[in-house]
Amino acid sequence: MSRSRAGLVLGPVAFVACGLALGAAHLTVAQAWTAATVLLMAIWWITETAPLWATALLPLAVFPVIGAAPLQELGVQYFDRVNFLFLGGMLIAAAMEQHGLHRRMALGIVSAIGTSPRQIVLGFMVATGFITLWISNTAAALMMFPIGMAVLERFEAQRGRQDPLLKTFGLALMLGIGYAASMGGIGTKIGTGVNFVFVKQAAKILEEEIGFVTWSTIAMPIVIIVIPLAWMYLVRRLPREEFPGGRATIDDARRQLGPMKRGEKVALVAFLTAAVLWVFGPRGKEPEVAMGVALALMLIPRLGLHWRSAVGISWGLLVLLGGGFAMAHGIERSGLSTLIGASLQQLGGAGPYLSLVVCCLVTIAVSEVASNTATASILLPLLGPAAPTFGLHPATLMFAVTLSASFGFMLPAGTPPNAIVFSSGYIPVTTMARSGVVIDIGGGLVIATICYFIAPWALGVSR
Repeated sequence: MSRSRAGLVLGPVAFVACGLALGAAHLTVAQAWTAATVLLMAIWWITETAPLWATALLPLAVFPVIGAAPLQELGVQYFDRVNFLFLGGMLIAAAMEQHGLHRRMALGIVSAIGTSPRQIVLGFMVATGFITLWISNTAAALMMFPIGMAVLERFEAQRGRQDPLLKTFGLALMLGIGYAASMGGIGTKIGTGVNFVFVKQAAKILEEEIGFVTWSTIAMPIVIIVIPLAWMYLVRRLPREEFPGGRATIDDARRQLGPMKRGEKVALVAFLTAAVLWVFGPRGKEPEVAMGVALALMLIPRLGLHWRSAVGISWGLLVLLGGGFAMAHGIERSGLSTLIGASLQQLGGAGPYLSLVVCCLVTIAVSEVASNTATASILLPLLGPAAPTFGLHPATLMFAVTLSASFGFMLPAGTPPNAIVFSSGYIPVTTMARSGVVIDIGGGLVIATICYFIAPWALGVSR
């Protein structure tokens, strides 16, 4: 039986069993069946029984019936301001991709860093990490993957497919692209859909929306630390000598782009305008900036954003985000969040820092088998109420969990970038799992440490 078919059977069975069992434990109808709905959504998201966005619509069908929340309140969650910030960011990124601006940026970074095997891997990781600050992790990996394969093909033509150095180099380069595509996305507020799950819920806790600068103050140090650490781990067996043909491959790719076209210039101006306004503009107006710049791009004939590119963005991800928000609203509205926080009080004896580390590692483990956004959507409303019992502010714990959800490097299915680079044929499954464990644990420790010491100060809360 396939995983999706197993989920089709297991999900409803678990839903009924959980609801009945919690009802017998004297929870209210709303609390018992809200928990059952969360379990059903988790199973279907993990097993991908239905499209992720389709599962995200379950709160609309279930919560009004069980009395967890009225339909009007739930519907609003799918049209939150955060969704429009994400939509505007995706449209701006689509314009960059449409005109090839992201490819020019990436090749420029790779060319500037160098062409020894170690430098090539670093160049690709830095370029991928930078690009994915602004466009989706998957799009960044898809863009860098063929460029990396072209470099490996040039190397293979000179030394042969069975050359030991080629295998080591190919493994490091492909894993580096996959890792950086996910790591870089945590650096900015718009870097990946996972981030918006936290932004929405944190606004309720902090009573104000987290700004672009505040986000990057916490997350960018993590990116700056984890990408070089991952690079050092990947290239430890690679030589420092110049790679013959590497410079020619990169220069050929840049030459094929030709001079910067007018469409690229328009996309660059739009990107820089949005970035400057996000950083220096009025706080809390990021959605308006994103949608305003995106609308301006769509109104510019030929040189702006074509409707075909706009239609091609991940519209389903917006529904997935809304479903996560609706699920969290139902958990809070039914009173289930209070019960969860109380039930986790006995775990607080481990101390705040160790509790934070454990929560980060648990989140990473879940993200190995569930989508990153689904992982955050499930765990944030469950762990947030428990934060005070750990000696942590809810915003600090939830921020760390959100960033951890973007990791998960052990399996090809852990993240879309993992699957993309795995298709290269240079990465054995066992090697991906072995390297992924190291990067996952190291990343979890870095995230927990940075969030423990910096997040409270940046967010203006107590630790």
